[in-house]
Amino acid sequence: MTHTPAIEFPYCAYAPYLENDYGFRVAIPGTDLAGFWRLRTAVFCNEQKIFAGSDRDQHDAAMIPLVCISKLMGMDDRIVGAVRIEER
Repeated sequence: MTHTPAIEFPYCAYAPYLENDYGFRVAIPGTDLAGFWRLRTAVFCNEQKIFAGSDRDQHDAAMIPLVCISKLMGMDDRIVGAVRIEER
């Protein structure tokens, strides 16, 4: 019996599965807010290094937090976007 090597597709061999279905909503306290804060910290403090440690400020008290949630098989999977709406 001859062994036939598996066909490799380099463009997807190591790429994680990315959902293509998303939903947007006002962050639900206790469900979405922890992910909202976690993503904001990851982006603004860790990745972009705009703030050290925390990006929270006095405007967060009156904000409306919005989240973008990826869907997996029609169900909420994870928060992939976060933005605050606030008036100044």
